[in-house]
Amino acid sequence: MTEVVVGLAVLFAMLKGWLRLPDSRRAVVVLGLGWVALVSLPHWILGPYSYMDWLGDLDYMVPIIKLINAQPPGTRFIHEYAGGHDAYVFGAIAGQYLSFEQILMRLLPPWAASGLHKALLAAIWSSGTYFLARRVAGTDRSVGMALACLATVSYHYASVGSLLFGPPVAMVPLGAYLVVYRVGRRYYWPGVLAFAAFYAIAGAQPPGAIGLLSALPILALAVSIRRLIQILPALGIITLLILLNWHESLYGMLASAPFTSRGRVRTFQTLPTNVPEALWGIASVHLEWIVAVILASAVAAHKNIESLITTRRSIFSLIAFLIFPHLFMIVPFGLIGLPFLYGFPFHYMLLAGSIFFIMVLARLAASRTAAPTICAVILAIGLGKAAWAKAYEVTGWFGQAGHRLTELAELRDPPWLPPEPVRMVAVPYRLGENTLAAAGREALDFHFSMGLGDLSSYWAAIIRADSRLESGAMSLSPRLGEDISKCCATYDIDSYQVSSTLLRIANVGFIASRLPLRGNGVTKVGGPAETEITPREGASLADRLRVSMKWKFTPPEVFVYSLGTPLPRAYGATSIRVVPDDLPLADYFAEIERHGLNRSLIVRQDDAGKLGNISDSGTVTVRKAMLVQNGLDILLEPGTGGVLAINYTWLPFWNATADGVSLDVVKASGVQMAVKVPPGTTRVEMRYVRPLLRDRIAGWLNR
Repeated sequence: MTEVVVGLAVLFAMLKGWLRLPDSRRAVVVLGLGWVALVSLPHWILGPYSYMDWLGDLDYMVPIIKLINAQPPGTRFIHEYAGGHDAYVFGAIAGQYLSFEQILMRLLPPWAASGLHKALLAAIWSSGTYFLARRVAGTDRSVGMALACLATVSYHYASVGSLLFGPPVAMVPLGAYLVVYRVGRRYYWPGVLAFAAFYAIAGAQPPGAIGLLSALPILALAVSIRRLIQILPALGIITLLILLNWHESLYGMLASAPFTSRGRVRTFQTLPTNVPEALWGIASVHLEWIVAVILASAVAAHKNIESLITTRRSIFSLIAFLIFPHLFMIVPFGLIGLPFLYGFPFHYMLLAGSIFFIMVLARLAASRTAAPTICAVILAIGLGKAAWAKAYEVTGWFGQAGHRLTELAELRDPPWLPPEPVRMVAVPYRLGENTLAAAGREALDFHFSMGLGDLSSYWAAIIRADSRLESGAMSLSPRLGEDISKCCATYDIDSYQVSSTLLRIANVGFIASRLPLRGNGVTKVGGPAETEITPREGASLADRLRVSMKWKFTPPEVFVYSLGTPLPRAYGATSIRVVPDDLPLADYFAEIERHGLNRSLIVRQDDAGKLGNISDSGTVTVRKAMLVQNGLDILLEPGTGGVLAINYTWLPFWNATADGVSLDVVKASGVQMAVKVPPGTTRVEMRYVRPLLRDRIAGWLNR
């Protein structure tokens, strides 16, 4: 409603001549800088108490970047994340050599990094759009400013999750101008190189790059086949720099993909059967642009029908690009050796579609008779969307607790933490799935789409889900549901059927929560008095605002609850229960839940064979398990040998040695590994040794 009211008011004022955009070069600079400041204002105006959206930024990107920046050189395995994960794969910006966002957050506090990032995106977005309108389509300055206004607020990622996907979206117009429309001009190649270098290090590039590298050839083809050929070297440079920066991350995804939930899918994908729903999915991404094009086309048809005819190439390019991403939906990636591309967010390619809308509107507004009215339409939609975005951010600032909610200093060195390694999980209310890991604690939960398949299945068993969780959040969230943020003063974990037994088997000893918990075996060990919580459902608006403001400036410590003694990170198995390879998952996890806490390992028949003869094995006694970079060192009491269980999800990249002798590593109990230790062993070393691409290349060169 805010968007519509403001938009209609602006349109009426401009058509009446009460509101005009100045048409001088100086005014463009001044208004442009003012617009950048206004768009980014909520993100820096209050310093450390400024706004940052929870979804995508505070709950995902900020913790991930903090975790990456805390790792020492040479890290290949992250202990803290998702029960342990590949350091090159665990996040959407993990594994590249240079990251603009990581550099910002090394140099600046999160609020300052976020504010500067938002301002820079707005400047890049608006300048690229303005150049296209003025220097390519030949519009007047007012139309260029109106289009720049609409571009900077037109997409979801302008406000939400902009640290992740903001740069690939914001840089498309500037990339189109520099690569496609400046061919043959002075300083063309320095511009291309500068753009490609920054584009390669900003944001999450694999999805964004596919959109850009698909959009630019279509734009060039709309000019001529010759132009398409001319830009191929520039496209090659952009691709090369992206690969130089991202090749280890991409190689890690390729190597890990067969063991992830997404990579296990081997079925054909199909096109949407619900055509109206699919069309609305496309339209909702570009809603403001579509409305602007429809209204501008109507104005052009009334004022100057020839402008519609001259715009036909841009319109055809727009339609082609909107269809293009959906062609990937019928590719059977799992069947052609590219399983990690199944479920890949090809829909993010649509975010590059802004460039086609910009060109259509700019071509329509190039007609002098239609330009004033089209300019009014574009500016009205842009300012209406901006009003909605600022209202969203202001209400979000009041409703969310802000940057300080992610600091969690109380978890850095808590008195309740035992000396041996132990994991935690979070109740996902104002406590994101990635937040615990960023605070220095080891977590079993996480939020990322490249989660390991075995861990996804295990999480489904923990929360009693009907099937394996395919991607996204692996946490208590699906079971606890939305009412966790509304209804109650305390929450009974048992009533949500969460399996604390499976959590403890996976070395989870504690739950962190913003809300008080109850349940069988749940004991509070840390946090404030249980009266210090946000007002629940039915509380007055005044109470909600009062507590929200208090939390924004002085957030309370989180509640921490013990689940009871978990299984250690490494322990001697008391027995091995062999189950058939084809045992259904539900029965498999029922066996684990029934026998796991007794230190009995559940091993499928094929894996049990790799352990050799286990009938005469003793029980290994672990003296100490020590976390080391990229692995685990386990000290044992010398004895008769036996089966040692290690509480990490199996991957083929794990190597085990017993006093220097190599051991076979097998899957066990869903998210554990097992090795058979020879008699007399005093030390077992586990190392995560997935080869990097540079290791492979060096090996090939040395042959």
